[in-house]
Amino acid sequence: MLDATLLAEIGAGDDIFWAGNCPPLGRLNTSHRLFDPTHDFRQPPSDHGRFSAVYLVEKDLGQHKQWPLILDEALRLLRYGQRSKLFLRFTQNPLLSIFALAAFLRRRRDFSFELIHQDSHPNGTIVYALNCQREELIPTLSTFEFALISDGQRTHNVVRFIDSVRQIRGINQIAWSVALCGPRSLWDDLSVATSLDNVRFVEEPDQHLGKPWITRKKNLIVESSTAENLLVAHDRYEMPAAFLDQMFEFGADFSVIAPAQANLAGQRFPDWVALSSQWSLTPCNLLQYGDYSPHLYVNGGVIISKRRVLTDTPWNNLLFWSQAEDVELSRSLTDKGITPRLAQKVELRVTDSRPGYRFDFTRLPHLPHAYAAATPNATDPCMAVTSKVQLDVLINLRDRSPQQLHDLGIVAEGNAWLNGAAGWIPLRPQAELSINLTPRSNTHISVRAYFPLSVNNADICISANDAPLTLHWRLTNEMQCATASLDALPPSAHQVTLAVTAPQATALMAIGLIRQGPEGLNHLPVDLRRYPVSLSHNARILGSGWSPPEAFGAWTCGNESKLQLPLEPAMLGRNLKLSLSMVAYGPPKSRRQWVGVAVEGMALALLEVRPHKKPVRRSIRIPRALVKNSSFLHVSLSPHAPVSPAELGQSSDTRRLGIGLTAVDLKTCW
Repeated sequence: MLDATLLAEIGAGDDIFWAGNCPPLGRLNTSHRLFDPTHDFRQPPSDHGRFSAVYLVEKDLGQHKQWPLILDEALRLLRYGQRSKLFLRFTQNPLLSIFALAAFLRRRRDFSFELIHQDSHPNGTIVYALNCQREELIPTLSTFEFALISDGQRTHNVVRFIDSVRQIRGINQIAWSVALCGPRSLWDDLSVATSLDNVRFVEEPDQHLGKPWITRKKNLIVESSTAENLLVAHDRYEMPAAFLDQMFEFGADFSVIAPAQANLAGQRFPDWVALSSQWSLTPCNLLQYGDYSPHLYVNGGVIISKRRVLTDTPWNNLLFWSQAEDVELSRSLTDKGITPRLAQKVELRVTDSRPGYRFDFTRLPHLPHAYAAATPNATDPCMAVTSKVQLDVLINLRDRSPQQLHDLGIVAEGNAWLNGAAGWIPLRPQAELSINLTPRSNTHISVRAYFPLSVNNADICISANDAPLTLHWRLTNEMQCATASLDALPPSAHQVTLAVTAPQATALMAIGLIRQGPEGLNHLPVDLRRYPVSLSHNARILGSGWSPPEAFGAWTCGNESKLQLPLEPAMLGRNLKLSLSMVAYGPPKSRRQWVGVAVEGMALALLEVRPHKKPVRRSIRIPRALVKNSSFLHVSLSPHAPVSPAELGQSSDTRRLGIGLTAVDLKTCW
């Protein structure tokens, strides 16, 4: 809610921007795209440099771990070369502190800031009002240089890159050039192989010729370029014909971009990447599009940047190739107020790469309230280590959300799969999912995958880390089971990525990793629908409206929390008894918490839960009319008085908690 101070600041006119959907005045320009990961937390380019005031107050900035991207974009909406205002609202938490926000603004070299007022509310909310002065320089896309560094060994790749630049739609509508840095022999070879119009050559330095001094090569290109915009890449890329269309859709107002990357088979290539630490050389991670990490970096294979940014912050000439020179550059950029951004609709094609390179990056899930990491980071409380798959446990994929899969150790690329009642359906000819492993010793494992009987198994192929698997098929429980050995996987592996090729609309129904030999299970049940279900670190039956499961169970979060309870065949058409083991959350002096229970949309009970140190068990009867011929029973819990720890003055936690659910039981009854 806005207080009188903030309301008094809201001006009139068509140059006021309100981030959200509920402006206090109807005449304000409103949009929620700043918070939308599918748009890279970006407004349309026509909004950049347009507004005299930006209000970032409807939503709590501290509840978004991508806040640096959101705040960076909010600043880009302010007018060039003029005095403007910025209003922010946030609560402090492990993701955002007041001094982290102040440091973010202080590092910006394209802005100066003056404090108007700072208000702290009893509930922990902080509101900032700032005068902002932005530099006058207006960015454009009118000049672009496409630069390539090469060791001269892959002339055909360089030729392909030059030709792809020439084929970009609208390329001759801007001032463009290609810059090449490599040995003199490369230029001689190119003179025979292709036209060199609009191509310039930068000869590689004659020092340290025995080592790949790519930092110096890239700096030589930047130092000699005159273009406003630079794309600097290694000799493994080609440009898409729609590159300029994609860039104009993204907009000219940026500092540094990490473009999306895909190989010629359409598989994602490491583009939006991160470590698990700032300066320790931890394993590399691949982030989901729309996700964020404070330890992200721009992969050195390709970068798009304003030339003046790389002039002010060049690559470090003290580093050679494969010495994390891209990480060092990214850290230096961040220290100078530059926020690298993903542009997922600006996609470059990778023509070739070192075998296995894609799998040097551990694929991470998107966690709503923490930064995912493949390895522990004891110094950062916001980092959450990814879950691991249990061996000899078959995972039912039907009606499982991405969050539920992550809790079971599976990471599915968000735009490659569709989850539903039938299972997970590939949206691409070849869709990938990654399984997190606990490193093991001398354990031979196999993968088992289940598909519908209606599919011709000859049309299904599965590969593991790009190695095709030999599938052995059998029928079981009205499904087809494909089993394949993963012996080629090293015991030290932390993750295996499976690529599934299947006919359109074919569902992957279940999957698991099974130990081979007498210690493994020869006949696993497809449906692990055993009751009671413990919620300790287990999200298997949780739908929307829950906080991540903890050791005791899971808290409801908000006004409604949903359960998806698997139904065994014997339960269909029968009366059921649902038992919930719960603890209440609320003020210490509170006597009770009321919880409404609805099944398949019909309200059935209002349960009273009094504060206890131990969970209390409450049961209701579900009539057979609600137990439809379905795989799942849908239950909704609605606490009547959810409250946050912040509202009670216990901590800065703003989650509105009602009931802690520890276990669920479901049985037939008369």
